[in-house]
Amino acid sequence: MDLVFSPNPALPADGRLLFHRVRGERAPIADVAALGLAATDDRALLVVPGDGGPQFHNHAVASVRLADALATLIAPQQPSSASVTTYIRAARLAVGLVAEHQIAPVLRPLDARVVATWQVLLPVGGMAADALAALADGLPAAGHALPRDTSGVWHPYALLRAFVDSVADTLVRHTAEPSGSTRPRARLLPWSARWQEAASDPVDATVPLGAERGETLAGVREWLRPYERPRAEYRPELVLEPPAGRSGAWVLRFGLRDRDGTTVPATQVWHGDSAQADSDRVEALLEALARAARVCRPIEEALDQHQPSVAHLDAHAAWTFIDETAPLLENIGFVTTLPDAVAELRPRLVLGTTGQRSTLDAAVEVHWQGTVGDEVVDADVVDELLARDEPLVFWHDRWVRVTPATRTQWEQRGGVAPRLPVIEAIGLAVAGVGTSGRTAWVSEVTQVTTVGPLATLLGRLHDEPAVNAHRLPAGFVGDLRAYQRDAVAWLDMMRRLDLGAVLADDMGLGKTVMLIAHLLQQGRGPHLVVCPTSVVTNWERELARFAPGLTVRRHHGPDRPSWIGDDDAVVVTSYGTLRRDIELLSAVYWHVVALDEAQQVKNPDTLSARSVRRLRSAHRVALTGTPVENRLRELWSVLDLTNPGLLGSRANFERRFATPIERRGDHATRTQLRRLIAPFVLRRTKSDPRVAPDLPPRIERTVPCALSDAQRERYQDAVERFRRTVTRGDSGMQYRGAVLALLTRLKQICDHPALGVDSGVRPAGRSGKLAVTRQLITEATQADERVLVFTQFVGMARILVDDLSRALQTTVPMLHGGMSATARQQVVDLFQGHADDPPPPVLVASLRAGGTGMNLTAATQVIHYDRWWNPAVEDQASDRAHRIGQTERVLIHRLMAVGTLEERIDALLEAKREMAAAVVGSTETWITELEPDALLELVRLRDGSDTGPVLAHTAADTGSWSSHGSAP
Repeated sequence: MDLVFSPNPALPADGRLLFHRVRGERAPIADVAALGLAATDDRALLVVPGDGGPQFHNHAVASVRLADALATLIAPQQPSSASVTTYIRAARLAVGLVAEHQIAPVLRPLDARVVATWQVLLPVGGMAADALAALADGLPAAGHALPRDTSGVWHPYALLRAFVDSVADTLVRHTAEPSGSTRPRARLLPWSARWQEAASDPVDATVPLGAERGETLAGVREWLRPYERPRAEYRPELVLEPPAGRSGAWVLRFGLRDRDGTTVPATQVWHGDSAQADSDRVEALLEALARAARVCRPIEEALDQHQPSVAHLDAHAAWTFIDETAPLLENIGFVTTLPDAVAELRPRLVLGTTGQRSTLDAAVEVHWQGTVGDEVVDADVVDELLARDEPLVFWHDRWVRVTPATRTQWEQRGGVAPRLPVIEAIGLAVAGVGTSGRTAWVSEVTQVTTVGPLATLLGRLHDEPAVNAHRLPAGFVGDLRAYQRDAVAWLDMMRRLDLGAVLADDMGLGKTVMLIAHLLQQGRGPHLVVCPTSVVTNWERELARFAPGLTVRRHHGPDRPSWIGDDDAVVVTSYGTLRRDIELLSAVYWHVVALDEAQQVKNPDTLSARSVRRLRSAHRVALTGTPVENRLRELWSVLDLTNPGLLGSRANFERRFATPIERRGDHATRTQLRRLIAPFVLRRTKSDPRVAPDLPPRIERTVPCALSDAQRERYQDAVERFRRTVTRGDSGMQYRGAVLALLTRLKQICDHPALGVDSGVRPAGRSGKLAVTRQLITEATQADERVLVFTQFVGMARILVDDLSRALQTTVPMLHGGMSATARQQVVDLFQGHADDPPPPVLVASLRAGGTGMNLTAATQVIHYDRWWNPAVEDQASDRAHRIGQTERVLIHRLMAVGTLEERIDALLEAKREMAAAVVGSTETWITELEPDALLELVRLRDGSDTGPVLAHTAADTGSWSSHGSAP
């Protein structure tokens, strides 16, 4: 499958990605669906190979609008064809340029009108320009097989340039704030206001221009000319030099830099030896100075002189050049050299504890200083420099920059409490930003340093994890992999530093055995392990297996004791029992409290989370493979349970971190949060080079499934019924309830038309997904592989069990939340081959009951029959099979009903799967906020949803299966 881009000059976001096969007669709809995209079966004029050479042909294509495909396109993808890979890399290049603000608004004539678009800035000779040229060199013919006129195709560089510009325009236009003006655009004054409004309009980019059209277009072209021409022989250079003393002007020297890096001063340009060289250099320098004069008044004034070589600047102008003008000129190809002798004034916050040892109960004293370059100065010196009210101050024979950010921070330093809790001070020192009301006024400009015992603690926090990493604790039976030993050493270090820990390794990497080794290492108890009901028995078994010398007590079930001893036992209980017996369990002072599957307490308002807070302990450890399932507030909840106060109050965390990251995608804030939590969270993934050698490969794919006629009829009926009964006038709660009911019903219909309705007869052929499932399981069992099937509906699980038991002529077991812990463990043991009876080839499990805490490594294939709203939940379920102990490759199949709500949700989830620190909604809440028209568009059954190479059942309900359409 290949890809070519078809630009739309009027509105770049409406450009089309045309997926095609060079010699295929059918559009690769299913292949595009596997990428997470919903495509339209279309035709486009392409240049394709023919008997007599390349020829124009009305070719079958799978067409996707750029704006709809962008999120998926830039997300990590499986290896694909050269053309698809090139466009993916080009899209990521464009995203990076937008993130670095390397973009500019432009005006383009289009027939009789002018449109406002955005384009990336590719400075002559810059890395981005070279990267795009390299991509163009590697773009195969199928990637630019789009006619540009009647005689040929697009040049690869020109088409890729149009593509990255379109990506940039899409990103900016769809995130820009609307102008808010209610006046017709043609009546806005000045004309630049019309340009601004058109550049942020996602629908209409037209800029109404009158008599100023010609002059305006010429001016914009002139400004952008450095980006449109080949690499120049010379690059303009500007060198800023400070005055020798307090008085005098700053000097900005003009010149050119040759390709070999040699600087040619302006005086030499005006009076050179070679007439030809003089002519070229003079033209290049004059042209460059004319461009620079538009943004730099001193250069504009210097051009009034004959053959100018320098411009003179006062301190304010020099500051403007350093802070604003130089970066702007560098973006259009200038070389700027700023003086090294200018130091920057910055506030310095010193944090220190008194006494010989820093404990979490101690208070940290706050002391303010300043720095000038590398020199530390007292607060009175900072006051003196700020009192001069100049951006550049001459002090002690050197020039000092005083930024507005420094001035603001110094004026607001009184908002920082003079004494802080140690945990808040640690966070402030690690991340450099405040997280609570006591430290909220600390900004990024401030240098934060620590002294005394607090500095020692931080040094140990950063440097000590590798100590004793290869020493197994006494009494441990078995061995640990290198990365597991590192984790045990890290947990022990955190305990000795009196800090809580979050062990957030990927699911299946052995967090249970790491925690057992940690408990052994402590040498004393009692310890408490809190876990989901489904894994209480597993914890007992693993403790007995790896630490047989430990006394283990099960505090769960109707026969649990009414008292807890004070010995060194490990007590295992469930979150439900903890809630019921909190008075008993909170009366004990535990040495270690471990929270398994800590996402169970991600909501701080639940009774489980409040019960955990009441537990008294010397050390807390949270185990979770998904520290963020839904919202960042979940991360706050888990970290506040292990290290109270680290992230501040919930309200401060929402304001300082969650809102900027979740709503605005603030990369800088995300980096600060990652830096803040890094010492307290240990997370390794299965792709980590230290871990990957211990795990077999994991192959994931989305399997498109066609709806049966019965499913299509019921799907359309459900949507139409919603359309007739729901209006904008419904109350908020009434509307949201109706939407949730619709979503549940549509997902049930996509699973099986009989799901959720009373039907005595449920033939397999009535569900396209069930047909595909039977086909996949047949192929797996023929290869002697065992399969896990996950579904979120218990009713669907029962249908699967009935159908598969008949098809396989054996009893297929089921795992669901209504089973007791003992019954669940019996099913797991049977499937794993630990029971007397032969293991079944298939295990059907509800997603929530079977998706956490269990080892199901006997399975080498996993089928997700329906899609959850959060990919983290699906991944957690898949990791029941792909985990430590698995020796075979694991295949993950995600079934998707083509043309339905599932297809659109699949695209959203796949685009966000890799955003570990970002938000992926785990509920349907966001959909309930859509207006009825938008919702109906989302759930609408697309025409042709049963076409293309998707797996489907045959027309007759005979139980025979086939793959319709040409092979991908």
